[in-house]
Amino acid sequence: MALRVRNLDEAVAFFSDVLLLQETLREQGRSYLTCNDRHHELILIEGPKEGCDHIGLEVEGPEALQETLAAAESAGGRRLGPVAGEPGIAGGEFVEGPGGHVFKLFYGMESVAPPPDDPTGVRPSRFEHVSLKLVNPGPMERFLSEGLGFQFSDRMGGKMASWWHCDPDHHGIAIQRAPGNQLHHHAWTQSDLNAQGMTADRLAARGQTLHWGPGRHGPGNNHFIYFKGPSGALIECCSDIAQFGPESTYEPRDWTFRPSSVSLWGGVTPPRFILAGAPLVRG
Repeated sequence: MALRVRNLDEAVAFFSDVLLLQETLREQGRSYLTCNDRHHELILIEGPKEGCDHIGLEVEGPEALQETLAAAESAGGRRLGPVAGEPGIAGGEFVEGPGGHVFKLFYGMESVAPPPDDPTGVRPSRFEHVSLKLVNPGPMERFLSEGLGFQFSDRMGGKMASWWHCDPDHHGIAIQRAPGNQLHHHAWTQSDLNAQGMTADRLAARGQTLHWGPGRHGPGNNHFIYFKGPSGALIECCSDIAQFGPESTYEPRDWTFRPSSVSLWGGVTPPRFILAGAPLVRG
């Protein structure tokens, strides 16, 4: 995904220090960072406003791109034009979904030499998911299902929140009803709770504290910690997320909205978690 930040040096330093991401390229006010052998999992764009520029979703190739774009338009999306000049990918196109969230459908991610081994286990293995705030979640659910081919995973409180997957992970995109359209958080896969604890230590060394966690969610069954990062959105570090597939025993359900569903280990969801969000900012 791509985030807009006011100070590129400071934002790169944050992701390098806290999550051990490695910068693969910096040019024209943009930094490309990775945690694996993909050219980039995150793009940081320097500018006067902070927020979410777009969310990236990979398709198999040019033909799949055109098929997905056609389906996305039929399901309420609006094509914004091709991706121009992004290093590390072969091609792609932007499409705006309901509520103004912009998605980059791309193919052909370049491989690079992976970052050095991390004996601490802090560095994530990959970018995992995003959580979107929407005034009206219904059109986005249709867009994800009919337009982008996502499948339903879980729901909570009727249409208060829902989770959707496009691979074995329980969710690649989560949706929550809110007073405004924003990016709530972006999430990264870590090995276990120990890695999340060391991430919290690295965050504390910078003078910051967690917004919430550690804990375990009901929908998705994953361990979590949340903290605020550049762009204004929260960052979630996850482990042990539920899997779908031939051997999966996970059953999609409509969870009752209550603290014990949101956090299986107990405790009330903090207000600063509920109110968090980054605006949608396009260049």
